[in-house]
Amino acid sequence: MATTLTVHSAATRHRYRAMDEPVRARQTVTPEGKSVAPLIDGVKIHHPVTHQDERGTLCEVYSRSWKFDDVSMVHAYLVTVRPGKVKGWAIHHVQIDRYFFVSGTLKLVLYDARKDSPTRGMINEFYFGELNRALVSVPPGIYHAVENVGTVDGLMFNIPSEPYRYEAPDKSLLPLENDVIPYSFALNRGH
Repeated sequence: MATTLTVHSAATRHRYRAMDEPVRARQTVTPEGKSVAPLIDGVKIHHPVTHQDERGTLCEVYSRSWKFDDVSMVHAYLVTVRPGKVKGWAIHHVQIDRYFFVSGTLKLVLYDARKDSPTRGMINEFYFGELNRALVSVPPGIYHAVENVGTVDGLMFNIPSEPYRYEAPDKSLLPLENDVIPYSFALNRGH
């Protein structure tokens, strides 16, 4: 017999079932290896090829030829995340973030808080690093957080759409556990 555990997080209740019987796994990828999970409206992902030879590797971070977007490059910076640490939750009101995940094992969690969005309330969770490099576009109005779930520093670049406004940043912050986003980093540790 199954028992139900209720976890209170945000204004929503998540139900987790402790099962006596195994639950059949659902499809997560296509035969070509592409995720079947729906994306939050406006989120884009590009997986560039990492070229390797006896000298090392080369991976393009950004190229106009990808036609990823038509946003100019106006600012870029490097971010590290220590093992077991989380950076976020943050939201921008004007800026588009373009994250390029380089190394380590980083989990990107997105929450769509836009009132007029067809995916309002949706959560996306992605894992990136040297085995799965990607450029990810995060539109304004999307809360985002990055957790290092690996054992070495995680490395990523941000190539935002706006130059940084030092005296008035386009950023609002929430604590990791809050009443707005129905997600808990503490509870998402596998099956």
